[in-house]
Amino acid sequence: MPRQSANGRVRLSALIEEAVEVEIVSPSGRRTKLHMRPLTHSELLARDRIFPLPMAPLGDMVRNPQTQRIERVLNENDPTYLEKREEAVQLRASAALLSSITDLDVPGETEQERAQNFHASIQLWAKQQLFDVFNRMNG
Repeated sequence: MPRQSANGRVRLSALIEEAVEVEIVSPSGRRTKLHMRPLTHSELLARDRIFPLPMAPLGDMVRNPQTQRIERVLNENDPTYLEKREEAVQLRASAALLSSITDLDVPGETEQERAQNFHASIQLWAKQQLFDVFNRMNG
C-alpha cells in the first residue's frame, strides 16, 4: 500500500505500526518469543478508566489566603492513600503492557481481571524486559 495519497499527503496508515516479535530471556537462559504492538493514546486512556486513582482523604482545615474562607484540604500525604495510589499506578502500567502483548493467554473474564492476574503473576525479570520494549514502542 502506498504511503502517500493521490494528493501527495502522507496516509494515516503510514503511522500505524504492526506487532513485532520480541524475545525475552529468563535468568536461567530460557528464551520466550512474544508479539507486541504499540498502543494508541485512546487505548492508554482506557486503562486509566479501568484503574482510577483513589481520592486523597480530607485533611486539615486551613484558611484560603485569597478568599479568607476556612476550607478543608485533601491530605495527599496519607500513607494509606499513597499506597493505594501506587497500586493503581502499577495496575495501569500492567494493563497497558498486557494490552500491548498480542499473544499471551492470561486468565480472567474481564480486562480488569486479566490485568490484575497479569500484575500479580508476572515475574520482575520478564516485566522489566517487556517494559523496555513497550517504552521504546510507545515513547
